[in-house]
This record gives sequence, C-alpha cells and structure tokens, in this order.
Amino acid sequence: MVLLKVLDQGVLLVTGPFKINGVPLRRVNARYVIATKTSIPLEGLDQATIDKVGGEKYFTRDKKADKKGSEEAFMSEGKGQQKKEVSGERAQDQKKVDEGLLKTIRKEAMLQEYLKSQFSLRNGDKPHAMVF
Repeated sequence: MVLLKVLDQGVLLVTGPFKINGVPLRRVNARYVIATKTSIPLEGLDQATIDKVGGEKYFTRDKKADKKGSEEAFMSEGKGQQKKEVSGERAQDQKKVDEGLLKTIRKEAMLQEYLKSQFSLRNGDKPHAMVF
C-alpha cells in the first residue's frame, strides 16, 4: 500500500493503488502497518481529492432504513447477500488518486511488481529487523 496522509488519532489514509493490487482508498490503524524504505513521490496527486477523502464524513456509513428486528429484514435473510455497490463519488475519487500514482509508479523499475507482491509474517519473524 501507499501512504497518502496521516489522519487524526493514528489513522493512516492508504491506497493500493486499486489497479495494481486491489486495495481501495481506506483508513488503516498505524498499529497494523509495517513501514518500508521505499518511497513514492506524491507530487502528481490532486491534493484537493486527498483532503476530501481524508475528511471526517467521507467514510461514515449510511444508516439503514431497515431495523435488525423488522419483519422485512427477517423475510429477506434467506434471499442471500446483496453485493455492496460503491458510490459513484468514491469511484471517481479512486480513479483520480490512482491516475497520479500510476504515472509515478510506472517510471520506477520493478515498483509495480513490488506493490503487487503478497507479504505475510510467520512465527519467529522480526519485522523490526527486516529491511525492504
């Protein structure tokens, strides 16, 4: 992932970019992130979009009209899960951020493959001693 901005209370705004590894714009607690030495210049990004996405109201959920205990909710349980749809505004914001990042990432050799690769820790691994 690519760190875009540090938000309030130790939360980080990150993205994949989505076209490379499928990670959308999202907030992540800093405790779950392992930093690396690799850096990507963010000059080509639209700063207004990043500020809008970093706002407090951007990631709030819409309140559902159905209550958990309502009869309609009970009757619709057997019909299966409906796929969540991404709002058009969020999709446009993702495209704007990805467009600037992809231009920069394609300039660096092997950076796209680095961002595509999967990473995991096993027992005995010491992330503080690793160098990327």
